[in-house]
Amino acid sequence: MRKILLASTALVALTSVSAMAADITISGGFELGYNSEQDQSDGTALTSETDWNVNFTNTTDSGITTKLSYGFDESGGVDDQNYSISGPFGTIAVANGADGDDSAVDALDIEADLVAENTTFVSHTATLGPDYDGSWGTRVGSSAAGVNASGDSLSYTLPSVVDGLTIAVSHQNETSLESTSYGAKYSMGPVTVAAAKMKGFVDAKAATAATAGKVGNAAQSDVDMEGSHMGVSINVGGIVAEYAINKYEMDVAGTESEGEGKRIGLSYAVGDITLGYEVVDAKWDNAAGTAQLDTYGYSAVGAAYSVAEGITAKIAVTEAEIQNNTTETDMDDYNTTRVSVSVAF
Repeated sequence: MRKILLASTALVALTSVSAMAADITISGGFELGYNSEQDQSDGTALTSETDWNVNFTNTTDSGITTKLSYGFDESGGVDDQNYSISGPFGTIAVANGADGDDSAVDALDIEADLVAENTTFVSHTATLGPDYDGSWGTRVGSSAAGVNASGDSLSYTLPSVVDGLTIAVSHQNETSLESTSYGAKYSMGPVTVAAAKMKGFVDAKAATAATAGKVGNAAQSDVDMEGSHMGVSINVGGIVAEYAINKYEMDVAGTESEGEGKRIGLSYAVGDITLGYEVVDAKWDNAAGTAQLDTYGYSAVGAAYSVAEGITAKIAVTEAEIQNNTTETDMDDYNTTRVSVSVAF
């Protein structure tokens, strides 16, 4: 991927002038896709996505490195927003969950998402409303909690004490919601294992238009939540095999619920082609006491072909069953095919 590298010269503030050496990297990308969906109503559609990002990096004479990343998407909205300072003491970082940035603990997870392009199916999980979508997130406000992920997280990654071992903690504290998480990832040869835990809560609040479709619908109740993630990845001779399991327990105003998501992924790289396979099964025992249901399950196969430097062609075929949010005992079938070409600069 080609990048534009600039050197900053000076910073001028009011009547004082100071200078610092810094690297500025500008990168971007564009993707054009075609979706063919055989389900209730979606049919076919063309899609496009554009993203660009600016990264600032500076290292002082004392060995302290500061970084800033800021990105935008096709709508002109902020797509990335994170900052960090690192040195012999470790790394302190701030990430904004509302802009899609991971905390240091979220970044440790192994999600087994090895099909190159699968956004067609993922978009359908929005029909689940407050139910669990099977993924891992340390933020109270992840989809498992049924409320919007938002706010800044403050993370601390410990300095390396053992080769291949990363340990991190993270805290989010916004108006009416708070969470704390910790996790570790260890790589030894071809094997990588990861584990993470989180605990948090969302305060009760009155009904507003913004809470429609979220936990509580009419009025959001107190939400206490605990989550855990375990994952393993094995990479041998171009074959990658991954397994992840995510679990949550949630208490909404004294009524307990729990969910579990299992993911398996395989990929094989041969030359310029990477083949992928995924299978996911997510279950949620809802607050109404209904027997544990298949919230959703899907299998997907895909391939990515590197046409040239920075140009990739992708295809994914997905078959899924998603819980009908109106009648919990019914499942809606989705069969999707997506073909796309992405260009990175």
